Amino acid sequence: MKNLLKILATYATLEAAAFLCFYLWRRVPVNELWFPYLLYFFPPLGAMPLILWALRARNRPKVFAVRFSIAMAMFFFLIAIAMYFSGILSAAGAVGISYYVFATIFCLVVAIVQGYRIAYKAANSKPG
Repeated sequence: MKNLLKILATYATLEAAAFLCFYLWRRVPVNELWFPYLLYFFPPLGAMPLILWALRARNRPKVFAVRFSIAMAMFFFLIAIAMYFSGILSAAGAVGISYYVFATIFCLVVAIVQGYRIAYKAANSKPG
């Protein structure tokens, strides 16, 4: 629990710094930045418990890899939802929702495969 709170506090601080830079660059009123800030704070809030759950199985490489890939898929799925509701895609001139759904599914598959590969390699590596 202590690690979870430390990681979330670090993420919240870095996210606040990013939003401060955006505020200084675009001069957007602070009250309009609260909703996007909270949207982008929910992904680690939902995924961090899953990542820490995966780390508990570090001595079992396949279980660790599967759990880590599930956690990364959850994180990127929540980021995709935050991007949709914050309006980043409409501001960037993205095409319809079908393109967005395809891109989200593609990114989730990549996150799952890469998460599995990274976690499996890390669990099999010898410390030291």
